[in-house]
Amino acid sequence: LGGDELAVRIEVGAGARLTVRTAAAAVVLPGTGEPARQTVEIVVADGGELAWLPEPVVVAAGARYESSVTITLGRATRLLVRETLVLGRTAEPCGDAVARWHIDAEGRPLLRQRQAYGPGAHPGWRGPAGTGGGTVIATELLFPDIPGSTPHLPSTPGRAVCELAAGGLLTTVTATDTLTAARLLSPPAEPAAKPAPPAPSPVAVPAPLRAPTGGSRAAAR
Repeated sequence: LGGDELAVRIEVGAGARLTVRTAAAAVVLPGTGEPARQTVEIVVADGGELAWLPEPVVVAAGARYESSVTITLGRATRLLVRETLVLGRTAEPCGDAVARWHIDAEGRPLLRQRQAYGPGAHPGWRGPAGTGGGTVIATELLFPDIPGSTPHLPSTPGRAVCELAAGGLLTTVTATDTLTAARLLSPPAEPAAKPAPPAPSPVAVPAPLRAPTGGSRAAAR
């Protein structure tokens, strides 16, 4: 609700690997005159690896939401950050949303970004230079590289891929639903190889039939 504040702090030790997800999407609703605020502070020590993958945040009509993500990376670290904003619930206008990323790697600036959407943002936020009419905005940062993800995808309508000067890739996609946004952030799946046909089962070959001998006839009698 408006006026609520949520603070998250994540520390990844040297050489450790951590993936953090949230249980479900969050919905920001109108409340007091103050915006709802979420602050995320992340520190990754030397050789550490972190994937920060929260579920989408839905900014309902009349709500105000401010998000701030601050990340400090040590040496030889790896990072995957993905955040998704949904501007309004189904068949309703959106509220105001401001998202800030402030990321440093080895004491040097890696990314400074501010995104603003909604009635209080720049008038052109819905235009071609903004969301292009999309209501879902997903942003992903990979540093320095995670094989099999966005580095293999080109920029296309609805997806912008930017190589950062200090290393890493920043991808922003716009879509009309979260499923499409997720597909735009992920490489197409390789076609599954057809399984090899099973080896034929051995067939038992009966022994040649022989005419009964006299001894066997006597035994039968």
